[in-house]
Amino acid sequence: MEIVTNCTQVSAVDGGDSNATNDESCAKLTIPFDLGDAPDPNFPVLLANSGARHQLGTDVYLGKCVDGDLGDVQGDASGDDATEGKPVYGVCETDKFGKLDDEDGVALAELHVGDTQNTVQVTASSACKLNAWVDWNQDGSWGGAGEQVFIDQVLAAGRNDLTMDVPAFAAEGTIYTRFRCSTAGADGIGGEAADGEVEDYALTVLPALPKTPLSVGDFIWEDTNKDGKQTEGENPLAGAIVSLLDSTGAPAKDLTGTIVAEITTDATGKYLFSNLPEGDYSVKVAPPKDYIVSPSAGDVDDVPANDDSNCAVQGDGSITTALFSLTAGGEPVDDGDADANSNLSADCGFYKPTEPTHSLGNKVWIDDGAGTLGNANNGILDAGESTVADGVVVELRDAAGVLLTSTMTSKGFYLFSGLTAGDYKVCVAASNFADTAILKGFSASTGGNEADANAGVDSNDNGSDVLADGLCSNVITLDANAPTGETDTASGTAGDDGMNTPDALSDLTVDFGVIPPVPPTPLSVGDTVWIDADENGLQGKDELPLVGALVTLLDKDGNPVKDLAGNNVDYLQTDADGKYLFSNLPEGEYIVRVGAPDGYAVTQGGAAVDTDPSNMDSNCAVVGGHVQTLPFLLSAGAESITDGDTDANTDLSVDCGFYVPKVPTHSLGNRVWVDTNNNGLADVGETPAVAGIALELKDSNGAVLGTTTTDAEGRYLFSNLPASRRLSGVRGRGQLCDRQYSGRFHRQHRQQPSSGCEYRY
Repeated sequence: MEIVTNCTQVSAVDGGDSNATNDESCAKLTIPFDLGDAPDPNFPVLLANSGARHQLGTDVYLGKCVDGDLGDVQGDASGDDATEGKPVYGVCETDKFGKLDDEDGVALAELHVGDTQNTVQVTASSACKLNAWVDWNQDGSWGGAGEQVFIDQVLAAGRNDLTMDVPAFAAEGTIYTRFRCSTAGADGIGGEAADGEVEDYALTVLPALPKTPLSVGDFIWEDTNKDGKQTEGENPLAGAIVSLLDSTGAPAKDLTGTIVAEITTDATGKYLFSNLPEGDYSVKVAPPKDYIVSPSAGDVDDVPANDDSNCAVQGDGSITTALFSLTAGGEPVDDGDADANSNLSADCGFYKPTEPTHSLGNKVWIDDGAGTLGNANNGILDAGESTVADGVVVELRDAAGVLLTSTMTSKGFYLFSGLTAGDYKVCVAASNFADTAILKGFSASTGGNEADANAGVDSNDNGSDVLADGLCSNVITLDANAPTGETDTASGTAGDDGMNTPDALSDLTVDFGVIPPVPPTPLSVGDTVWIDADENGLQGKDELPLVGALVTLLDKDGNPVKDLAGNNVDYLQTDADGKYLFSNLPEGEYIVRVGAPDGYAVTQGGAAVDTDPSNMDSNCAVVGGHVQTLPFLLSAGAESITDGDTDANTDLSVDCGFYVPKVPTHSLGNRVWVDTNNNGLADVGETPAVAGIALELKDSNGAVLGTTTTDAEGRYLFSNLPASRRLSGVRGRGQLCDRQYSGRFHRQHRQQPSSGCEYRY
């Protein structure tokens, strides 16, 4: 709690001192705060040490409730649980101390050193931004590297399932954590926030769980019939150098963190890498001189056969398998052993050609001009233009277009090696341009297609222009007169394909240009949330903006959205002018949802944004318990240019009005008269009591709430009364009337023979 005292000088109307002994009049205001309860002074907890604290009084807190703290509790992060503060916001449940539990916003799974993706469930009463810290190394500070585990993580109202990694350097035993959530976010370890809550926890970090050691192998052989299948009579290939790579292409590490050593196959052709963690890997093989790789049957994960070859030449000239996964308990048990933690199906075949072999390659690049408009889509590989991402599929076909084999780009390069002399075509596969593929949205470079792929021209586009057929070169003839001295090679050496193919037998000039998709036009939507004082649903000239309203942008189904950069679109708070603006949005259908400060109700309106041309009305209404617009469409170049700007990519017509509902009031009356015949009825001819009879209105405890007097007709009235208040009655001098009543009624009552009372409520 914090007590704020405001004092003012007391003086007479004429400026003189009205009281020489009392010059000031003071009023005290108590502001409730929530504070943490970790050990202080190691962690900033106490109010005296600028501990983390949040002003209370709003509907923003963690869990089901929050209570006020005095700022004098610290210890083992259970002090706040063991005490009950006042006031309380929300509805608390009882904790293990038998107290109302306001430390209920965070639930964590069991933590082990080195664990990844631990579940952290955080419950928030309203949308807010989470900042959290863990003292992983137990040094009594949350300021260490890697110890802030959430930074302005946006939470929605309700349960939010997050994840957190436990670093390998985490110390075992008790650790302290701090979770802070507030509307504005950017909370630090200590200091004040305008709303929200702070919760400290003591957690236990357990020893690292034993990890199952995994293995991968198996056989490198001499594929004499060149079919990519292990055939009876084919022999192991000794002297091949086998290495294991991780998912990034770097040397893999075992469970001890040691780089896995490469293996040179012996007379058995076998290799085995063991003591490996779960993860994605590839096997790289460097065969003895003059051997080339057999046709690949496919990926280790996808092809169940244990007698085929899984290796292929990559764009950079290396020979590797595709990435495959090793999973504890998930490996095949019919691959030469019954161990579900070992994969013995990664085999590679090689053969030594009996006649000269050729190679064919080179690069797939993005023909966008690298910032020079005149160079875009010119069919020439200009300085600064970049290559496509790794993994673009390139096909080798025969002269009739029949698929022979395929490979994938690496750093933009591709290579087919071990080829016999003859006629071929190379194609950038049509599958690359599918909606879920790597070149989605790309198109063919059309500015300078190569007419004769055998002309030896380098760094130009050799592809056709029809995506559905693949971007294909015309027929290339491989013979002893291939272009020589090509400078743009994967090996970095002119004319060298990286596979020891003689330069005159290697054609590294077959390049392909592609055009990137046109960047989508960024769209925006706003604009005003205002106080509709006259409740007519229209923005009046003198009506004020509503500051601090929470505005959230959702898709048409009410789900969170992402901007063009792939970032989550965060909620906004309206500024001093009641404005908000969401920008960098893709085309699509959206909903604007508004959370007004407490006490405000949405005004009349709810007109559809798309069909309502007015920029002065309210587009919000209550839908499913939320105040929001109907779905509306944002389209590039199609937005209004009369809504406050002239930008056809911005809609500034989405406005929402709110007002403070007026509290209904009631009145109570009616008259005092002389009941001549004592029948309790105001009969014709009976006269009102005299003017000036004093009447008192009392509550059910007899306390006087107000006074009035009768007029010349005996009438009286108490007005501006709240509803649902139990009153003891109206008392006139002389005890004319005295009754308790509540609700709405119209009663005539006889109390004295000489007078009457009439009530209306």
